[in-house]
Amino acid sequence: MYYFFLIKTRVIFFTSYNNTSISKKKISSLDKIFKSADWLERETSEMFKVIFKHKVDKRRLLLDYSRQENPLLKSFPSEGYNDVFYNFFENQVLYDKNVTTEL
Repeated sequence: MYYFFLIKTRVIFFTSYNNTSISKKKISSLDKIFKSADWLERETSEMFKVIFKHKVDKRRLLLDYSRQENPLLKSFPSEGYNDVFYNFFENQVLYDKNVTTEL
């Protein structure tokens, strides 16, 4: 829901998508109408893998460009495979295999 200042009223947009696959969600972009929608659309596409049609700015906001993961999806693992820490004495980053134990 957006507030449209020129006509001084709220504008609500409804979209529909095919529910067969998560990766096929395509919604029309609103950033040409509302400039403030650009940030929200970029964050939504990065976190939830929603694809916006006719999107001008496709840069990532929170994650680096080398990873193609979407952390707010249910399929995203909540625990990593490696533990990463920095060793001050050897001045290097070390990776250890993550060991899980059940109680």
